[in-house]
This record gives sequence, structure tokens and C-alpha cells, in this order.
Amino acid sequence: MAMGADVSSKADVKSDLLSQIDLESSAAKRIEVNELILKLEPLNPTDAPAQSTQLNGVWEFLYTGGISPGMLAIQMISKIARNFAAIVDLKSVTLTIRRDQPRVEAAVTASLLGREGTVKVRTRLRAESDARLTETYEEAEIAGMTIPIPAALQLKRTLFITYLDDDIVIARDNSGSPDLLVRKAKDFSNNVGVPSYTDSDLSPGSG
Repeated sequence: MAMGADVSSKADVKSDLLSQIDLESSAAKRIEVNELILKLEPLNPTDAPAQSTQLNGVWEFLYTGGISPGMLAIQMISKIARNFAAIVDLKSVTLTIRRDQPRVEAAVTASLLGREGTVKVRTRLRAESDARLTETYEEAEIAGMTIPIPAALQLKRTLFITYLDDDIVIARDNSGSPDLLVRKAKDFSNNVGVPSYTDSDLSPGSG
């Protein structure tokens, strides 16, 4: 009976959360969203979520409690191409997590000087514990041109996976601000075969 109640409760909280969530939420709505996130996190069904192959796939940001992931990507590119952020109007952000490094690709749909295009940033993802990941920004792609990010300019940040299931993932940064992503598609193409014995073996989905 208790297990059934937990499943029902989780489904109800997820439904309420997804119905209210919006990247442009008002301050009052964001308070409600954060309360629902706090209710959902203790119901996390996935053991060792930072090391789970469930992370692999294509995700779309629905909500961010801190700095926009798209703006974070643009800020990284701006360190290479001066004034880049000033001429970009962000539209949407999707995140693809694969088996091989650099494991993460953030694709930012943006309007650049009046023309819509996609800016990509690729990062290395390393599992440090069952719940903690380290993400290091390595390269960007603008108009099909790949631009390596110099080591001195590479941003590194810590993420804590507090909830993961087949549909959504909740991650918090060092400040505790939550990001919520909803799955667009699973990615199985890079999850087959014998894993390599490299740094990628310490990252989600490597085995």
C-alpha cells in the first residue's frame, strides 16, 4: 500500500510540476515550482543517478533556478569572440548526453544579427560520486566552425543529480539552484559495445 501511495504521490507531483513550469515564470510561480521540486527530489527512483545510463539522451531545459544554461554557453564563447553575447538573442537550449567524451553538447538556438542559427558548446562530464558530476567546458561551435576553449578559459562546475527517471532530470549547482530538463529522445547509438578504459569510464553511461 505504501509503495502504491509513493508512486501515486510522485505522479501527482510530477504532473503539477510540469503543468506549472516555464523558463519565463513569474517570481510567484517560481516559488511554487521550487516547492514542487523539493517535494519531488526525495522520491528519486534511480540509485546512483550521476552514474546512470538513464542520463544519456536528448534533453530540453524547462526551468532553471540560476543562470540560464544558454547564457552560460554564450558567456564561454564571448571569452573567445569578444562582444559575442551582446549580439545574441537566445531562443531555446537542448542538451545531448552521449557515451563518449566530450559527453555533453548544449545546442543553443539563437538569433545572431537577425538571423537564427545554432551555437553549440561541448563539455566533458565526469562522475565523482553517486550523485555528483564535474562538467568542464572544452569547445564551442559557431556557424559550423569548431573553436577549442583554451585551458586557461575553461569553465569547470559541479552538478548534483537530485532526481532522475525516464522523463525528467533535476540537477543542482554548487549554489543549490535547480535546473529541470525533460527528455526529448533517448540516445542508444553510443551505448553499445565494449566500453573503453579511459577517463570516459568514470562518466555516466560509460559501461
